[in-house]
Amino acid sequence: MPSILSILTRCPLILSWPAFDSSGKPTFLSDDLYFSTIRILVKPLSVRIVTKPRVLRADQQYEIICETFGSRPRPVFEWWQDGRKIKPTKNTG
Repeated sequence: MPSILSILTRCPLILSWPAFDSSGKPTFLSDDLYFSTIRILVKPLSVRIVTKPRVLRADQQYEIICETFGSRPRPVFEWWQDGRKIKPTKNTG
């Protein structure tokens, strides 16, 4: 019997399935079927910078827009330069 984790896909956000014992049979207690729930965390399918200025000059502010698709939950963007986090950044949805 394949592991339940081997048959999960990216499509559902939350899955429920009957619980099985080590022999692969459904687990019952008082005629109730137990269910387990798993929350799937997936990395983005794609990440792209939408706007990118040709030249960046010191002491200037720029708006750089980055989009992602396919992640759960929604990602939080952080921008880094020379090993330091750039502040402030704004995450919108």
